[in-house]
Amino acid sequence: MNLSVLGATGRTGSLVVEQALAAGHTVTALVRSPQKLNMTNPNLRVITGEATDAQAVASALQGADAVISTLGGGGSVIADSITAIVAAARQTGVKRVVVLSSWFVERDRLGAVTRLLTGVAWAAS
Repeated sequence: MNLSVLGATGRTGSLVVEQALAAGHTVTALVRSPQKLNMTNPNLRVITGEATDAQAVASALQGADAVISTLGGGGSVIADSITAIVAAARQTGVKRVVVLSSWFVERDRLGAVTRLLTGVAWAAS
């Protein structure tokens, strides 16, 4: 399977890349800083770019069967990257999108409106 991984230099993303390569998949990693990707493999292709840039994401999704986002960060990074992923997936025909997130781990930091809209207020204890 051809996979595109966003956030490949992070803790979770690097594990996803390692495991995908070990399983025999071809991986395209879209990274801001390629020097932070501490691995080489003939089945690993590295593209430098921003996950919030739909054209950079589309470049990473060329020929992919699925995209896996392991992005973290604050501000609008997650929302902006999702917008870019959706646009790029439509452009390239990628139908499988996986988004890994740990936002629920810090549910106590969520505002009242977010807790209400997501149902987290009832799930947290």
